Amino acid sequence: MSDVSNEDIMKLIYRIIKKQDVMEKTLNKVLELVESQKKDFSKKYHIADSSDFLFYPIANDEELQKVSEKVQKNSDYRNALLKFLGKKRDVIIEDLFTPDFLYGCNIKGLNGKKGLESMVLYDQIFIPLKKREGIPEKHITKVVANSLENVKRRINRRVKLGQQPPIQDNKAINNQEDLSLEMDCNEIPEIEEEFIDMDEMVKNESDFEEHDDTDIEEEEDKVLPISLNDFKPIKNDKELKTISDNIRKDALYTKKTRLQLVTASSDGLVKLSQLFDMQFMKDYNLYGIAGKKNLSKLLPYKTFYFEIRKELGDSLKEIETQATREIQMMHNRYKIQLERKNKG
Repeated sequence: MSDVSNEDIMKLIYRIIKKQDVMEKTLNKVLELVESQKKDFSKKYHIADSSDFLFYPIANDEELQKVSEKVQKNSDYRNALLKFLGKKRDVIIEDLFTPDFLYGCNIKGLNGKKGLESMVLYDQIFIPLKKREGIPEKHITKVVANSLENVKRRINRRVKLGQQPPIQDNKAINNQEDLSLEMDCNEIPEIEEEFIDMDEMVKNESDFEEHDDTDIEEEEDKVLPISLNDFKPIKNDKELKTISDNIRKDALYTKKTRLQLVTASSDGLVKLSQLFDMQFMKDYNLYGIAGKKNLSKLLPYKTFYFEIRKELGDSLKEIETQATREIQMMHNRYKIQLERKNKG
């Protein structure tokens, strides 16, 4: 066997490097092709990736048809829409449909109006999202009925004041098949579900009783003078005692606080997180077992959570089940928050 010279070795190394260059160029072409196909797919189905999505509330029948077809035919689009809306944590029907569109709707499609129950966006998007929030199925219809009633009153009030209904223009964003999306789900502003500007809310909303539209101005005179309490979640025993004393001694305080809590929740269902701070709740469970304190004995729980849900038709078992679920969620959030704080 002849000796291998340095020249032979250098030639071999050169050939290896050259082959490596060819392989890298081929790989880059493959990657470019994959990326190109990914972009084409995104444009075709109006999705960019799992974290990049854009949706505006439906404003007309044409948009409804286009988006409904996408939801039915493309599971990727449906999942992206669920994720996009689910970021809000407290989804309302106006996140899917504009008020002017909802004005021509009711749940069953009676009296010549469009029926929400027959719409894909309602059945396959809104209902699943509300169930994820822990809302019992029988309450979802009540929530939507209240929302539709509020929309109707707002628009009728606007007409009474001589204001023409605004033309809803979403620039057909939901209809454009070739538009690349620009909004990252992470950039969606967080919605404060517990506390909002209550004075403004009282001007635009009312409680959940049925009203005759001819009595709108009279109803406003009844509601507007009420200055709502600035109720915040209870943080300690001192605040608990103060609020409990107010409930016992002041019926007007109790009435106004109930109104604030119900109105602050978009679905009309008071949450324990509206009543109690997470750190306060860490020491409680529903019936004081396993060394915890008894939440069910607290007057704010009885007055602002139990009684309101009972009035909505919940049975004792349903109230207990929902309260237990919410308590566990608050415990879990507090635990995660504490772990992050300790790591930091």
